Amino acid sequence: MTTYAPLKMRLPTGIVTLLFTDIYGSSRLWEQHGDAFIPVWQTHDAIMRNSIDRFGGYEVKSEGDAFMVAFSDSKAALYCSIFAQAALTSYPWPRDVGGPLVRMGLHTGEPFVQNNDYFGPTVNRAAYISAAAHGGQILVSEETCHALAGRADSKIEFTDLGEMRLKDQGMPHRLYQVFHPNMKHRDFPPPLTLETPLNNLPVQRTSFVGRAKELEHIASFLAMGEKPVLSITGPGGVGKTRLSLQAAAYKAEWFPEGVWYVKLKGAKDIESAAVEIASALSISLPANCSPLTEVRDWLADRRCLLILDDANAVPQVSRLIRELLSGAEHLRCIATSSESLEIEEARELPLAGLSTTEHTPSIRALKTHPVAPALAPPLPPAFASSFDIPLENSDAGRLYLERFSERMNRRLGEPQRLAAETLLKTMEGIPSRIEQAVQTLNPSGSFQPQTSTGEATKTAPASSGGERFRKLLRKGAQKVVQAVEDAAYGDAPHPK
Repeated sequence: MTTYAPLKMRLPTGIVTLLFTDIYGSSRLWEQHGDAFIPVWQTHDAIMRNSIDRFGGYEVKSEGDAFMVAFSDSKAALYCSIFAQAALTSYPWPRDVGGPLVRMGLHTGEPFVQNNDYFGPTVNRAAYISAAAHGGQILVSEETCHALAGRADSKIEFTDLGEMRLKDQGMPHRLYQVFHPNMKHRDFPPPLTLETPLNNLPVQRTSFVGRAKELEHIASFLAMGEKPVLSITGPGGVGKTRLSLQAAAYKAEWFPEGVWYVKLKGAKDIESAAVEIASALSISLPANCSPLTEVRDWLADRRCLLILDDANAVPQVSRLIRELLSGAEHLRCIATSSESLEIEEARELPLAGLSTTEHTPSIRALKTHPVAPALAPPLPPAFASSFDIPLENSDAGRLYLERFSERMNRRLGEPQRLAAETLLKTMEGIPSRIEQAVQTLNPSGSFQPQTSTGEATKTAPASSGGERFRKLLRKGAQKVVQAVEDAAYGDAPHPK
């Protein structure tokens, strides 16, 4: 059940420090102890809320054992996390269950505020930092350390862990571990980042939004191992590649000998596909050898995950995958394709557009897969939007809000909000279409159907819908301009 902070408190704005927490391995604890875990969970929540209240934090939202909290002062956020860890350590937990280990992450920045919630890179970074921590550990960003500027108690130790690439697959960021004598745990394994396992996952410049159910499906596939191949199918632009990369990053530590991304679009046959795989895995190919044999032998005794992107571009791709799997007991493959590969060894995950209908938002999706933006709570009627489906309550709408904030560096105004909701009805939830629509915005945040919209759609790739998408976007943009004018001027005469 998701809960939200009382509306009597004001959401901190400007530069804030965000704290994300959750119980490490809580799913396993529920399975292991059943109802006996309920009082432990309830006590954990009480300790967390006492700590938050004591240091003036704003509980943005919580679900289960996960919390998202905002502080106007970075020092208060740090002391809250230390106090909570110390309280959790000293509490007399029942012996048959034991105490929960809570991971915590802090980051300081200026998030975008929309409908009493936060959006943007600051939120995403804080969630990723928390997800990189182990149970009982506090990790903070370099920005939070700078915000503290020597104001922390001298007993608090900050250990520089170096620059690490978080599971957003973006550029590396420096992390620090926090320790205080009242905390029980001091020594931890390396953080759960992309620095730990081998991988060649490409850097992503934008945040990942939505797809919580699909990520859970892929995680289940990787954990169960009933079949060695998962085929993700769907039309161009629906987000097959990005989903496979994010799922692989999330579970990279499960594959100690590597997570490898291979683009097969240019491969013309099985042997040339094997050459592409060898290149991605840095396998040296001797002269006059069979690339497929060399790759197969290399994979035979390794626990790896292969992402075969655009697999349907390879003729007889089913034979290629069977050859790779032969003798490779621990190999797992995720193959993206515009059509079913019809491989007996594969499970299939059909991918449609992002949801465009309202649903109950979940912080659990953000914590379990720390790549989506913060999800806005449904507001009471007095505060609710006048629109039928608030943007924050659908994955397609949240993608638009994220890309808008990334491009425009500000929140969405009410006229632009109405325009976006009108336009999204023509997009069918296809991520590439939504992202291209944001690229048509002028500096005011409005659409220009005869200029920027037309220029963007002229170069729209075939994978994003081609001519049909261009017609839809032009038609939608015309409706959008009218909607923006109506929202801005009401019954007053519109300017020429």
